[in-house]
Amino acid sequence: MTTRLEFNLRAALCRQLAKREPANRSLWMAEAEHLLRLSKEKLQGEAEAKSAPARPVSARRIAFLTKPFSVHELMESLKRAGRHPNSGDTR
Repeated sequence: MTTRLEFNLRAALCRQLAKREPANRSLWMAEAEHLLRLSKEKLQGEAEAKSAPARPVSARRIAFLTKPFSVHELMESLKRAGRHPNSGDTR
């Protein structure tokens, strides 16, 4: 299950990539907005389920989420998730 922290970190990565790749800026900003929307939805869902204890995020997961990704790695991740612009996803 994806945490709000992960959504927010990935959105930050997309914003960094938008700065590095002006040609793909709109793609990265759209992905960042999508991830932030998912984070907000997750927050609303968590507010409804306050009785469940919070799941701690491991140091290993934080290290993975904060490591610098290459554009190629992120594009491959987007392809696997069906969110790559050439994947035919119309969301």
